[in-house]
Amino acid sequence: MFNYLIDNSFYDYLHEINPDLAIIQEARFNRLKKTAYSTIFPNGYDKDKIKSTISLTVAFCKEDWKRDDSFDFGRYNYSHIRLKKNTCLILGVHTPKIEENELNLFEPFYSADIICGDFNASSKNTKSSNYKLYQKLIDKGYCNLWETALCNEKAYYCNYKGEKLKADKDGFFRTFSGNTHIDYVLGKSDLEIKEIIIDYRTLAFTDHTSIIIDVE
Repeated sequence: MFNYLIDNSFYDYLHEINPDLAIIQEARFNRLKKTAYSTIFPNGYDKDKIKSTISLTVAFCKEDWKRDDSFDFGRYNYSHIRLKKNTCLILGVHTPKIEENELNLFEPFYSADIICGDFNASSKNTKSSNYKLYQKLIDKGYCNLWETALCNEKAYYCNYKGEKLKADKDGFFRTFSGNTHIDYVLGKSDLEIKEIIIDYRTLAFTDHTSIIIDVE
């Protein structure tokens, strides 16, 4: 999942990594193309209701994922997508900049087996409401799967040449061109991770890295 300006570079990349499910933020509806993937739009944004220039959080999937509309994010539906397959729930987020009094608005809805996306939350600014939301989720028992994988030597990064390298647990790995780590994949502690990769190649056509996770 990552933010991107859609062009052929994105589709070439999607074809190369070949994920079962991709969650994308800031997708311009009028730039989406037909692919081998099914495209799932956020609650309230089915094709016939979308303005051509609006930016959305969308999902591309191969398998039988369905949109779960049991939670309504109201005016923030456009930047959140909740997906279900059998008993597995995934929430893709592009959290806006939130105020202190909005924390209780977002926290109850940030509930799934995996929560992933751009939280706009950086450890460089722990007083921000966005970071407090992230920390509340950690306090509730969610794991930062990148950090979990680092500790278990299952974390990697792809450099600009496409070389897959082992990530040093003492290193810093940005997910945003502004040299911050604001994108996360959070999961329940019982998730079995095969590997997780931060891919810097996407910075050639967007301002965020992709985060690729392979779970059992």
